[in-house]
Amino acid sequence: DSVLFTVAHPWQAGTDNSVVPRKALNSAAWAAGAMYSTSGEMLQWYRALMGGKVLKPASLKEMTTFVGSGNYGIGIAETTVNGRTVWQHGGTIWGGYNSSMMYDSASGTVVCVLINQLPAQAFELARILIATAANHKMNVAEMSGEQTYLQIYPNPANGLVHIKAPGLSFLRISVFNAAGKKVLESTETSFSVAELPSGLYTVWAETQEGSRQYRLMKQ
Repeated sequence: DSVLFTVAHPWQAGTDNSVVPRKALNSAAWAAGAMYSTSGEMLQWYRALMGGKVLKPASLKEMTTFVGSGNYGIGIAETTVNGRTVWQHGGTIWGGYNSSMMYDSASGTVVCVLINQLPAQAFELARILIATAANHKMNVAEMSGEQTYLQIYPNPANGLVHIKAPGLSFLRISVFNAAGKKVLESTETSFSVAELPSGLYTVWAETQEGSRQYRLMKQ
């Protein structure tokens, strides 16, 4: 079979298994898939799948609804990262390949980790990456299919902070520290963080249209 790009060699326990015929490697897990791709293509696939561009809403709901014990359904599993629901799937195949895909349902962030050695920890690396991405994703939210720019400034901050979003009616602002503890609450869109210790905070802005999340760095 012709391949249009360089395929990473599979390493297992320090041994380069590229001398093993590729069809043998790909069929080692029988019906597990026998496919390989790039991380970019996998990201594109997962965005389309979880964004409702592949399945009908009813089918996607069935795919993410589990019956009985466990949290694995029709080709997808549910896990929690930093208190957020994450849909994920991954796998390992003999010879030296390990992968993990994760989709953060709150922010729409997608992470793909492909590793060409065993033993490997693609799942743990994906957890770290998606948690890091969530902690630094700010200022943009998607509403009704259109991008609305939500501003929190200054950021980083050491005094008064302002939140602004055209067309949104704010009800309450809550600030949480890295441990998830609420450290500040305000009904105003301008509030002071001068008394808070330096570090990364999560700011939840409750509006009449729903809740929006920000990341704020206190200097």
